[in-house]
Amino acid sequence: MNVCIQRFVAAIAIGLIVCSTAIAQLVEVGDSAPEFELQALGGGSLELDDLRGQIVVIVFLGYN
Repeated sequence: MNVCIQRFVAAIAIGLIVCSTAIAQLVEVGDSAPEFELQALGGGSLELDDLRGQIVVIVFLGYN
């Protein structure tokens, strides 16, 4: 029983590591921000390219 649980946990951990490294993009200080799109709370979307040339402050909030 313990061997099955250990194998299951190991498989999940390996899967998470593989997925997280495939998605991650490293950004160094001074690099341009990668293009992304956000869903606005009032509907619609907002792309970073729409704000080119302006000062942009991004605040991450958690909503339940």
